[in-house]
Amino acid sequence: MRALIVTLMALVLMPAVTYSQPERYELGQRLKAFEKEWDKQTDPVARKRALAILPKVTEKFFAFQLGEAGRVLDQARWALTSDKPMPDDVAWAWSLYAEPERRFVTQADKTVTVVVKSFYPVKSKQPTELRVRLQCRDMRAVDFTLDKIPSKFALPFPAADAESPLTTQFFLNEMEISSRRSTVTVAEKAMDDFADGVKLRRQADEKLAAGSIELATFVERMEVLRGLAKGNSFETEYSAATFLAESAQMLNLGKEPFFTHTRPGDFWMAVPTDEKDVSICRLFVPEKLDPKRQVPLVVALHGMGGSENLFFEGYGDGQIVKLCKERGWLLVAPRSPLAFGVRAPPVRDIAVKLATRYPIDLDKLFVVGHSMGAVQTVAAVHMYLKPFAGIALLGGGGHVKDHQRFNQLPTFIGVGTKDQIAFGMAKDLNKTLKTAKASKLTYKEYEDLEHLVIVREALPDAFKMFDTFK
Repeated sequence: MRALIVTLMALVLMPAVTYSQPERYELGQRLKAFEKEWDKQTDPVARKRALAILPKVTEKFFAFQLGEAGRVLDQARWALTSDKPMPDDVAWAWSLYAEPERRFVTQADKTVTVVVKSFYPVKSKQPTELRVRLQCRDMRAVDFTLDKIPSKFALPFPAADAESPLTTQFFLNEMEISSRRSTVTVAEKAMDDFADGVKLRRQADEKLAAGSIELATFVERMEVLRGLAKGNSFETEYSAATFLAESAQMLNLGKEPFFTHTRPGDFWMAVPTDEKDVSICRLFVPEKLDPKRQVPLVVALHGMGGSENLFFEGYGDGQIVKLCKERGWLLVAPRSPLAFGVRAPPVRDIAVKLATRYPIDLDKLFVVGHSMGAVQTVAAVHMYLKPFAGIALLGGGGHVKDHQRFNQLPTFIGVGTKDQIAFGMAKDLNKTLKTAKASKLTYKEYEDLEHLVIVREALPDAFKMFDTFK
């Protein structure tokens, strides 16, 4: 995500939809902007205004209208700051965004092409005083008048190999209306290096351990880098410079592991769980892990249409990462194997593989799921004989086939009273588990919250329950 805004419940089979990656990325940016404004606004009246608008996001998402979902998010963000309608000129400025044609360029390119587009149409006439200011790192900022939309502009960038922040500012009558930072990576021989995927794969097979996380991750990262070099867009802003540096380190280490407890941070990785299956994951590793002291692992399962990036970049701007960091716990978010459905990723198999590198207490494995991820969490409880240490089901429910598996399982169910997708399902699951005499069940309804905001508001309560059973 940058991440997709809404993960929704897949209750019946429906045709799979391939979302445009640039649209997913841009929708994620508008989610972040909304969440930042939400955090700043403590007035309950203003928040209630925004919450009244947000359910339309789900409606537009189901209709596969990501641009319209972005419009609704912008309207909700405006409602957090004002009880007046959004002015036409502000609506125009907020509808725009700037996107590099390629986020991975070579020194020979000299310039990067930036395209200014509208994410959704605005009915009013375009303001004549609208302009954009673009700047790459410490280069001189360049102003452009927006005579038409879309427009393309060539922007010089630093010659040195580096990651270069691209700053975009939109102005109306000399007043800044919005700003954003993205990233362009400048490399010396990016195109040549990634044109020959066979050569890179042969090099990885020779140097890296067969069946290792490093080999699977190297192969996955080369695909991403090759796509970036070709100008492909992704739903999130991968750091090409970081991928290049870490991939080179993996090759230099050879058979020695790169992913260990001594290397903290946020990582994209591919985790082999058997001879054939590989799970694409995003992992947070806290600092100062003691190899002799095992810690809990939290597994976060995203909803339909989302990815491994959603819990890291959405849902309160990565709130779950902050909660794990405070506790010194590890966090992993696997990519769901399906665009829809209830089959869960191999949660415990991923944990077992990670436990060969990190001091993970496999008896303290917690699972958090939102929307479809909640359905998959319930399914995961039935997949393994060994129980989890606790689960949190946010904005979702699931089908309980074996009540006994939940009798002693710490279970948190959180749902918003305005959740048109999951409110009934969450209530039904709570009733089922209460009837089955589940002794460690916590159910909480959040007044006026809908399907989107429930995660950021309920996560602290879920982690309080985890703290009790850690």
